[in-house]
Amino acid sequence: MAGLLLRFVVSRFKDKRFIICFVAIGVLLLIVTAPLIGILPILIPLPIIAAFLLALAVRAIWAGIGSAAIVATGSARVKELAEEMPQLAEFEKRRTALVGMRLIFFLAAIALAVLGAVVAHIFGITAAIIVAFIVYFAVINPKANTLRSDFKEVVVLDELCRVFEDVKYNSSERISSAEVDSLGLFRRYDLYSGDDLIEARRGDIRFSRSDINLSIEHVSEDEDGNTTTSYERVFGGSVLRFEQDET
Repeated sequence: MAGLLLRFVVSRFKDKRFIICFVAIGVLLLIVTAPLIGILPILIPLPIIAAFLLALAVRAIWAGIGSAAIVATGSARVKELAEEMPQLAEFEKRRTALVGMRLIFFLAAIALAVLGAVVAHIFGITAAIIVAFIVYFAVINPKANTLRSDFKEVVVLDELCRVFEDVKYNSSERISSAEVDSLGLFRRYDLYSGDDLIEARRGDIRFSRSDINLSIEHVSEDEDGNTTTSYERVFGGSVLRFEQDET
């Protein structure tokens, strides 16, 4: 669990926009809470944690506004596609509703954090944001995952069947590690994962593809003999395998 949390935190700092949000909010919170921290230096981690959580919220709103703009500017194209694919219209309604729900939620979370700051300073901010994110991952995030899965199962699969034959699609499966090894593309990896497996045929050519992630495990030991395990991703993307039927 701690390893997953650490990887999540590290991944956020690869996003330049998130870094901008984190630094700006962090500086502001440190200035606001400086008098309290001067009395109790042990509280220094709290504004940093609060800044991280608030930066996540602001970054999500930033992405949501971008999605809303895309919906607005691309509405004509969406209507055109909806006439050709009726099921797409329903998914677009669900997606637009989800974007709105996210925006409303994060605005409410920020308002709650401000209220918490007024009532209980940094403790109130931290508590409010933690509660907000628990609600987000318990309610809104599952809706997003369900929408993504349903879209792939219905729209993507339908379009694939228009072009290819013998189509099989499984959002949770992947090309086997044995097949990846047979390609001879990767010399070494310790951790293998993936999803979105598609198997199909076009004429006498069969193919399979999936998204995969390969990582190498690194184990380090400090002076006290404590070991730390970390993972370095060596590949993340799509792999395709083609095979011609014997005639």
